[in-house]
Amino acid sequence: MIVQLREYISSSITRASYSNHSLLSLLIVLIAFGTASGQSAPIIRAKQYLQIADFENAASLKNWSGLPIEQTSSRASKGNFGIKFDIPAWKKGDEERPRIVLDFAGGTGFPTKDFAPYGQIAVDVWVIGNEPGRMGLKLRDSKNHDSWTTWQDIVPGKMNTVLLKISDASADINVQDVQQIVLYGLRPPKPYTLIVDNLRLIPRSKPPLVEFSLAYPNYRGYIFPNAGKVEVWADVESNEYGFRPDQLRMTLTLLSGIRKTSKNSPLKSDHCELSISPEKMPYGPIILTASIEKRSDGFILSKREWTLSRLTGAEVHHKKVYLDRKNAAIVDGKPFFPLGFYSGGTSSHMEEIADSPFNCILDYGTNTRAKSDMLAYMDRMQKRGLKLIYCLNDLYPTANYVKSWEGLTGNLTIENAVVKAYQNHPALLAWYINDEIPAPLAPNLLQYYRSVRSADPDHPCYMVHCNRYALPYFADSTDIMGIDPYPIPKNPVTEVSSFLDFCNSTSKHHKPTWVVPQVFGWYQYSDENLNRGRIPTEEELKSGRAPSYSESRCMTYLSLVHGAKGLIYYCYYDMRALPQYNEMWEGMKKIAGEVRTLSSVLLEGDYIGTVEISTKNTPLHFIVKRYQGRYYMITVNSVNKSIAATFNLKKIHCTQITEMFKETHVETIGAIYQTHYAPYEARVFQIR
Repeated sequence: MIVQLREYISSSITRASYSNHSLLSLLIVLIAFGTASGQSAPIIRAKQYLQIADFENAASLKNWSGLPIEQTSSRASKGNFGIKFDIPAWKKGDEERPRIVLDFAGGTGFPTKDFAPYGQIAVDVWVIGNEPGRMGLKLRDSKNHDSWTTWQDIVPGKMNTVLLKISDASADINVQDVQQIVLYGLRPPKPYTLIVDNLRLIPRSKPPLVEFSLAYPNYRGYIFPNAGKVEVWADVESNEYGFRPDQLRMTLTLLSGIRKTSKNSPLKSDHCELSISPEKMPYGPIILTASIEKRSDGFILSKREWTLSRLTGAEVHHKKVYLDRKNAAIVDGKPFFPLGFYSGGTSSHMEEIADSPFNCILDYGTNTRAKSDMLAYMDRMQKRGLKLIYCLNDLYPTANYVKSWEGLTGNLTIENAVVKAYQNHPALLAWYINDEIPAPLAPNLLQYYRSVRSADPDHPCYMVHCNRYALPYFADSTDIMGIDPYPIPKNPVTEVSSFLDFCNSTSKHHKPTWVVPQVFGWYQYSDENLNRGRIPTEEELKSGRAPSYSESRCMTYLSLVHGAKGLIYYCYYDMRALPQYNEMWEGMKKIAGEVRTLSSVLLEGDYIGTVEISTKNTPLHFIVKRYQGRYYMITVNSVNKSIAATFNLKKIHCTQITEMFKETHVETIGAIYQTHYAPYEARVFQIR
């Protein structure tokens, strides 16, 4: 779960609405997060290349800063000149990578700061000599947020082209407000010289006419009894293909044998959501077809098919674990909020976790244990009330971690045998199949996911990624999305919420997200001192300390407010090695107890958008849910300073408000509730 190189800094992502029940719901969410704004104009796709720099004019070199550069005629892909610069060797302790930087400078450095109409930024690169070099390319916006970095080995003797997708960059920065282009070496072990030329923006390819997404069924195509209608979303690029939305319609068709039912609706905008009832269809396999058609003659312009399965009550009863329409995990027929730790498979650690409010563990190294030992361990977990997220991450197609298991060799063979060995154990919660695996391996992971879900239809697959840009590549390769933002101490705690918003928008809220909050210190991953249990130096406390209790609680509640359906903290063995472990563990148990208390509200409650709030100093993150006739307002101050807030509860006819998890409960009656928040404070109110 730890990456040694993080080239992203959190960006502000507009929070998507959790439901589309009402316009008011969306408005209140936007007000609560301070993101309400006018509707942005549509992005017009660029049709031509845009030259950023070709280095023909020596005067243009003054726009670059960083390493010394010089114009050279020895290499060029456009015109006669490029620029040359030396990359020095990296030394331990040097966090600033050797770089050259081009500033927008009001348009004098490069002609536009709006990169959104383009598909990629590209630069041609050569390395001088016979040894390869390495170069990274990233963008930075006006808020000093960095995009993900694309990097490439520069092969001697030929021109290399380094490309960064603008869509990848947009995961972390505002690509309509690019202020810097950065070219640099990634911790080079020895010096080398690079020549670059023809820095340019490449137009986006023409998008497909329509992108379909299956809103429900949201889990493996299973249509559960009494779960409502099948629903498909379509996002249409009508203008790109010479249409107006009102010239098109969307049609859904369900087909099983000779039984068929259809429904269509004209498009009112380029986004359409259409549902169809499966009640008249037989149980078993059903083919769902979604299509966009011309209204004038019914000509099909684009379509997509899914194979669904309408389940009987008996079939659902026999499913051990599944995800319901609200993206909640259902275990043995009951909603289950995963609340656990990454761990190392130590029995004593498992027992300690079992004596707490936490309910699950994700153990590394499970495939290094004998089958009999693992089954005994899982038996003990079951008796102690714990569930196991089984780690299959070390068996994906190109992995080389596990050489053999129970006399078997080959990743696919071992994976099938492992799934067969443990899939019926009652302690099993899910399969962990992706732990920050690089985006280029996404096609392999899709096949791996399909293999695991085919072998075990009764347990979901879970993945985690640390880079926002990578999430879209893996959205179809898992049942449960996961993110692991670790902001403390260098970044704001809102890295958790903005990352979670981005992940949920990637899946269009059709998949659950389980968050991996930080409970370790970055100093524990020092290259120079591998003793994770040491007392940190003063400098290590500044650069890599573990979260405080208030920060941990704040990150937990930010996750809950922004829609997390599970929390798997990283990690127990690192936290246990910290000098302040005893104090920290007591705090984590207290936090977990609160989450356990709220789990039914979080999983089964309905989102309500009828509370208005005004804040001073900073926005307050909050949600309101209705559960069993009561309202629950979950709130959290995301900054390290006190704030004041005023809630207007008139629209939910408040007669009584009680604060939960306080030794002294404060009750008040009336529409207006004024209060203050301590730094990073989370508060939960029950409202009648």
